[in-house]
Amino acid sequence: MSILVDGTTIYFGHRASGLEILDTETQKVRRINTQTFPDLLSDSISALLVTDSGDLLIGTYGGGLTMVTKDGKSQSFYPTAASDSLANERVIMLFQSSDGVIWVGSESGLQTFDPESPSFQEVKIANLHQPSRSHPIVWCMTETPDHGLWFGSMYDGIFKRITPSQNSSHQELVNVQFPLMDERRTIYAIESDSDNNLWVSSSKGISRLSPDQQTVHFNESHGLQQMEFEFGSSYRRPDGVLYFGGSLGYNRFNPTEIDTDTPPPSLRLTNINIAGRHIPVPSTLNQLESMVLDYDDHFVTFEFSALEFLDPGSTRYRHKLVGFDPEWIDIGNRSSATYTNLPTGDYQLRVQAANSGGIWNYEGIELDVKVEPPPWFSWWAYSIYSLAILLAAYAARRVYDTYMIKEQALRYAEEMQVAADRIADDLQDQIEFQAKLADSIHFYQRDVVVWAQHCEELTREYDCDAAGQASQMRKRLHALELLQDSLYYQGEQLYANLKVFTDHLFDYLAGLQGEKGRRFTIINELPDELTPASHAIALAVALTELVDNSLEHGFSDAAQACYIRVTLQVESIPEIRSDQLTLTYQDDGVGVPEALSMDAPDSAGFAIIAAAAQSVGGEISFVDQQRKEVQLQFNVPWIRELGASQAPARD
Repeated sequence: MSILVDGTTIYFGHRASGLEILDTETQKVRRINTQTFPDLLSDSISALLVTDSGDLLIGTYGGGLTMVTKDGKSQSFYPTAASDSLANERVIMLFQSSDGVIWVGSESGLQTFDPESPSFQEVKIANLHQPSRSHPIVWCMTETPDHGLWFGSMYDGIFKRITPSQNSSHQELVNVQFPLMDERRTIYAIESDSDNNLWVSSSKGISRLSPDQQTVHFNESHGLQQMEFEFGSSYRRPDGVLYFGGSLGYNRFNPTEIDTDTPPPSLRLTNINIAGRHIPVPSTLNQLESMVLDYDDHFVTFEFSALEFLDPGSTRYRHKLVGFDPEWIDIGNRSSATYTNLPTGDYQLRVQAANSGGIWNYEGIELDVKVEPPPWFSWWAYSIYSLAILLAAYAARRVYDTYMIKEQALRYAEEMQVAADRIADDLQDQIEFQAKLADSIHFYQRDVVVWAQHCEELTREYDCDAAGQASQMRKRLHALELLQDSLYYQGEQLYANLKVFTDHLFDYLAGLQGEKGRRFTIINELPDELTPASHAIALAVALTELVDNSLEHGFSDAAQACYIRVTLQVESIPEIRSDQLTLTYQDDGVGVPEALSMDAPDSAGFAIIAAAAQSVGGEISFVDQQRKEVQLQFNVPWIRELGASQAPARD
């Protein structure tokens, strides 16, 4: 399954019976398997490498990677959840480049291995032709004398390493396309020669890929054992002789002795058909330099042939009709080109052919083709068209002048009427806008009055001190004035910016505390999004009571730095066409007494908070056990009818 020659030692990796190590000097064989070597996790040895430092790397098919250091210590590597672990337990390729980088190929892509860490790092692919498969299976690799690193893959052709920057440890590959090479061709093995050429075996024989992007193919006619070869079955001797193995044997050759300077095939035009019939030409097709097609010659076929007798089945053709085809059209072994419905114009047909060795005849066939225009597009037809157009234009001008005199008067009258209608429409729009704005303000003021009355009733109910009642009502009424300063009119509705309101509210209430030796800080995390005014009134009332309660009762006299945090989260609920709002209020004070319940409040402030939650159909709750964090959650419809009040219900 794998073989490695290291000086006088030969390593044989078997498919199911472990590893054999042969010392050619002593003729002694040492056997390693899962029974005799516990750190070897599989007896299927698929890849072998002796590093520059003398360590032995054993890649297995199903048991990950095992490293045996030169002092006899061993360690196994297999896939884990860690990002720097081996990607797949099926290791199929090991290689160390001249810069010391160790490359590990598995069925989950290509990685580099650092035995010092030890760790694995993924190798990125820059331009994979199938983006859905980001990890091509790389199972062979070689390094050219100019230190270029080339990789052969199972389904994605050939890759080359992009030279990394000086201080970068990340490796990246780019897919390289060679002429006459299918980008999805399976590469079984890859080697290089002293001239930096690549020699690759695939399911279509052996190919030589040169640095100047020239491709030469070799098949059974050149002496190959067959077209199919085996995965990873290649070897380069120190003297440069290459070996490639297949199921019927192997091929051995010296690249310097391979002559690829064969002449390109001669190319001849053999026939021209128009709609299936042969057309007569004034000379032999081989000497034909130009031809003329009539406008009704809708279907024309050019037939040609390359004089290639060694392997005619491997001859490739391409053609291009200059002036019609934007690029060369590769037609493989088919020796004809068909065009239909060519527009009038001058063209040049060019045909090229390549022999089995990939040598192109770039001169090929060049034939000038002219397509005549139909009679109605001839010069004399255009002359008649021009004269008729001039006469028609003269007659049309006379009619037009008469018509325009009449139309001008009508147009002036229509423009005046349109201007009058526009002024009337604008006036009506202004009246409607003012009416809607007045309605919005009316409904808002109504809600404010209802809330003020309700707050006054609750204050009288829970607070018997007349002076205290007056002080609290002044705060609540001033808070409603601050909310009014945060209103915006948008989309025929009134909205409030609760973030701006909260900043003004805190500044006002904190200023009432006077000099008590405490520093108050508010963390206002309310969003800048606007809230419908009808809901904003209830939220403003609740926020006023919460902030006032914190400043008055929430912090001990010994507290120096006191903070309050307010947040509002908005979550869209398309099923009910509403937004769910969650208002969270938190301070670092002593918390709300456990005896207090929002269902049965014992103070005007908490009674007002409970009424605010009820008015918007929300739920109010304590988030933490210390009762320092209060949460109010309710829904706001996406579309709300003008005048739909969110004030507390009146008896």
